[in-house]
This record gives sequence, C-alpha cells and structure tokens, in this order.
Amino acid sequence: MAREDFFEKIQPHTLLKLNVLKHYLDAYAEIIGRVFSSVAFVDPYAGIGKYEGNIEGSPLILCQAAKHMLEIERGKTKKVQYLGNELNSEHHGELSKNLENFKDITKLFNMDGKDFLKECLNKYIYNFSKALFFIDPFDYGYLKEDIDLIFEMCGNAYINRCSCEVILFLPTSHVYRFKTLTQYRKINNFINSYGIEIKEDTTPQKFIEKIRQNIQNSGKYCASVELEEKSNTYALFFIGNNLYGVEKFLEARDACVKKDVQLSLFASPDSIDYKLTQELEKNALLNIELYEWALKNNFSIKQLKDFLKQKTAREFVNCKGSSNAYYVDYDHYRGKKNEQVRFSLRR
Repeated sequence: MAREDFFEKIQPHTLLKLNVLKHYLDAYAEIIGRVFSSVAFVDPYAGIGKYEGNIEGSPLILCQAAKHMLEIERGKTKKVQYLGNELNSEHHGELSKNLENFKDITKLFNMDGKDFLKECLNKYIYNFSKALFFIDPFDYGYLKEDIDLIFEMCGNAYINRCSCEVILFLPTSHVYRFKTLTQYRKINNFINSYGIEIKEDTTPQKFIEKIRQNIQNSGKYCASVELEEKSNTYALFFIGNNLYGVEKFLEARDACVKKDVQLSLFASPDSIDYKLTQELEKNALLNIELYEWALKNNFSIKQLKDFLKQKTAREFVNCKGSSNAYYVDYDHYRGKKNEQVRFSLRR
C-alpha cells in the first residue's frame, strides 16, 4: 500500500493496534497523572491524525490521554505536551487541522523521524518528568540503538532526568519475510541491530519472542502483543524500566483479547502452564518472585493468578491465611506491603 493511500481506509490490524494503545493509555493516564508533574507524548511517525470514517489515529488518542491527565481529580500533572512529527508536508498540514482542538498542548514537526527523535531528546524532553514514545516507523528506519538512545538520554541525571517508556509497533511477518533479501537494507539493519541469527527463527512468532528477549536482556523490561491478519503477523512491544508499566500493558492486551471473542485479529496469549510448572518443579516461589517472573516472561497477573488458584498450594509465611489472598502485585513487589506467601505445585 502506498504511503499516500495509507490513511484512506484503515486496515484491521491497524484498528486493533490503536485499540491496544487506547486501552493502555486509559490506565496509563490515570496512574501517571497522579505521580508525575509534567508528561510528554512523543510520536515520530504521526501521519494525519485520523483515518477514513473519522477513526482516530495515534495523534488524537495520545492528545486525549494527555488532556485527561490535566483533568484528573487530585492529580499531580500540571503540564502535558504532544510532540508529533510527520515528514510528508501535505500530511503534516492535515495533521495540524485534525489536532486543532488540542493546539494548546501540541507542538508539531515536519522532519525525518530520526532527526525528530534527536531534536526532542536534545531540546524538549528535559522539560518533562515523564515521556511516552509511540514509535510506528513506516520505513523500518528505527534500530535498537535508537531505542537505547531514548533511555540513555531520558535517564541521564546530568541532562534530562526524565522517566520514559516506549511502545513500538512492528509489522513482523513483513520484516521476517524480507530479512534475508539484501535489497531491503533497512530491514536487514533492523534485524542485525538486535543480533538475531536468521537460522534461529523459524516462525514470525519466535521472531517476536526473540526481539522481546533481546530488548529485555539489554536491561529493560519488555512485553509484547501479537496481532494477526490473514497470513500476516504484527507485534506491539512495550519497553520500559518499570514492571508496573508492563503489568498495565498486559492488562490492556487481556482486555482486547477478551473483546476479540473469535480471535480474528489477536493471537491467543501463550499459556502459562508449561513454563510455570517447570519453574515450580525446581523450587517453591514467593509471591514477589512470581510477580516478577510472570511479567518478565510476558504473562499477565491475571494469567498468573488463574494458574495459582488451580495448580498450587500456599504457605502463608508471615501473615494469616485467606482463601482469596495471593499478594502478587506491585505494592508487595516494591516492599510497600510485606505479606509473604510461598507457592508450590499442588500434589
């Protein structure tokens, strides 16, 4: 599909991608709006803001989340801004029109996506205490190094001190299909930047998991959602420094999967049973250990609790037992609450 035709009729996987983004931002805005005083939303490949049929694109979804943060009762956020970029001059003009109602919180650019990223990191992000980057590259120009640069610059105590998260969309089957063809140099470079050996990955699904693991092995947390459209596979990755963000992202995935009853676009998440059974056969695990294990392995807390209810026995180490007590949550993981429960396989 030509770039010029892209916004005329929305594709099913694009609609689902935007639904996941909206679900996540519904939770994100409520949480972040009560913690951080200033928040930036960064969108390097913004497009025109909406699709045929008045369907909202990422710019409108991000702007609505930003605006909501300012309206949260007893919220802490007092400053928000949407930093959007569109290289195509005609599309940039359409974007400006479609974001007219949000002009008080938007700053728009007409640049190459990677140049825009550097501009934001060097000149704007230092004004905010929190930033969310939504990266949906049309030309596969982003590399692992670009993602790493975001976290390096945002976390630099001498420059920005800005906490950040990245949501990355990847048309997986397309990248996977052309990754060995030298004429697709940008795709080749993307694959190489993640250190993936071509012969290691026999399916797009394994390819998604390999990217997720490589991102996580570089010192960040990463969760993924798999989308399907006929024979094509797509993925949405959440990348951050905080497990609570991963928890909320996977909650959004579960909510979307639940609505997609026939799994016409969402691939059903992997079952937790085999992997967690293996872990618990080695050793019993505490509630805080299980919380971290589940999220680092791309399983939601709901999946974890369902397994624990059906397959495990509980030992309440320092607290009174209760049939509904599992204590697998962020407050216990961070030590804000101290109840300890040890889980083992039910015999």
